[in-house]
Amino acid sequence: MKIPLTVKDVYGGPKPIMALFLIIPHASGPFEAVVDTGGPATTLSPRDADRLHFPFHACKKEEAPHGIGALSFYGYTFDKAEIIFSDENKKRVRRKIPITGLKPTKMDNASLQRAYKLPNILGMDFLIANNFSLYFYPSGKIAYLQLEEETKSVP
Repeated sequence: MKIPLTVKDVYGGPKPIMALFLIIPHASGPFEAVVDTGGPATTLSPRDADRLHFPFHACKKEEAPHGIGALSFYGYTFDKAEIIFSDENKKRVRRKIPITGLKPTKMDNASLQRAYKLPNILGMDFLIANNFSLYFYPSGKIAYLQLEEETKSVP
């Protein structure tokens, strides 16, 4: 199974982008995420967390904030989110994943404006849990996820 991605020049250069639909109780809607092999976890930016009404109150809060760029965030993880996306044949695919909503530690106007520019991330947790590999050819603007068959070792 192949999952087509788009390639967009955003956030400092070409990036593979996946179109997704999020389903969480009281929070659902479409969003795009950068497929980031350097990102360990799937995260929802402060902008989309607010837009989709992410249920921070129903999530497990990280004990310590972490930095992204010059900003500091608390992560709130919802363990049983569902995302929907389309394969190369336009068939809908559903997957349950943990997703972390980011909330800035500083809520002043300048901090919020910078935080709202951050992208959503589809991280390594998603790729590993679903056995996907990423093909990315930036100059050709070609990107897709490929479901890899599990290989069995021969004795």
